[in-house]
Amino acid sequence: MEEKTPKSYQREKLKWAIASYILEMGALALFVVIYLSAILRSLLEKLFASHLIPVFIGYVAIIALSHLVLFFPLSFKRGYLLEHKYGMSNQTFGAWLRDYLKMTAVGWFSGFIAVSVVFYLLRRNPAGWWWQSAFVLWVGYIFLVHLTPVLILPLFFKFKRLEDREILDRISNVSEAAGVRIGGIYEFNMSRMTRSANAAVTGLGSTRRILLADNLLYNFTPDEIATIAAHEIAHHKCRHMGKIITVNLIILFILLCGGYVIINYSSTVFGLRGPQDVASLPLLAFVLGMGSLFFLPMVNSLLRMFEREADRLSLIWCGNPEAFISMMQKLTSENLADPSPSPVVEFIFHSHPSAQKRIALALSFKECRPETQGDKG
Repeated sequence: MEEKTPKSYQREKLKWAIASYILEMGALALFVVIYLSAILRSLLEKLFASHLIPVFIGYVAIIALSHLVLFFPLSFKRGYLLEHKYGMSNQTFGAWLRDYLKMTAVGWFSGFIAVSVVFYLLRRNPAGWWWQSAFVLWVGYIFLVHLTPVLILPLFFKFKRLEDREILDRISNVSEAAGVRIGGIYEFNMSRMTRSANAAVTGLGSTRRILLADNLLYNFTPDEIATIAAHEIAHHKCRHMGKIITVNLIILFILLCGGYVIINYSSTVFGLRGPQDVASLPLLAFVLGMGSLFFLPMVNSLLRMFEREADRLSLIWCGNPEAFISMMQKLTSENLADPSPSPVVEFIFHSHPSAQKRIALALSFKECRPETQGDKG
């Protein structure tokens, strides 16, 4: 019988994530190569007398429904069975299915807008659609980040302003030390889904806020929560979100430029009629998916750098490496995280440094700042 350890949990999560990616890329490639994309387009043209808009809507709808049917078993395995196998999920099947369908609906809605924009620009400007699409999608991404805490996350969680005066005072002290004004600190009922604990800084401008999971508030001390809040405040102080948005724009430009080149030279095969053919969209999706994999290690390396920067500032502002270490140990235990993953796995797939490295940072801080013990008295 397999031992249920953090390493085995993370290994299974990664295995099924890779399987999902391979299946998705394989399905896209096969759909084009065996002429199914061209056949579907031709059937819809006959059905709708070659009227572009209903053909486009019908094509995208059939692809979306096929994706749902094809990937539901994998989603069920990853999101429900695996989480229950390791005791991480607090959801019944009905609750999980409702959340899955809501997430699918959000993905369909945003995905349909994105595909519609790209297809419209592709037909309107065959030479410049790629950079125009990159810019429009980037603006849409910013808009989505702005709306996420007030429009999307409330579909899954209930939020209320944090009321614990002791924790609020600790976070207020940190924000003063950082010279950062906090728009709002909210707690949310993450425990309805999982036993994991988490915190995040989310939103942009007027919607920017710190979110603390109820699991975190129940199981962590005020000092530990203060170090977590300081970490999130550091992301705001260092403008990490703005930097991530900028990097996403650069990557979008590169990916869509590559897509432009490849579909221009490849979209007259497999029954396709050129880049402006709706049946060429899966080919473009395949190119973007493969390109995203290429950029994944670079993006994750950048994110880990941001996380290390936020950890250092948290240690400086709170001056409490012991609380940081105990916080990391609890997070690792409650989230069944692998404290020391393979260097290759961490380099490619992890957006955060390992717990072992983060604790080592706190220990080095403690050695360099022995006076913090006396100061905390």
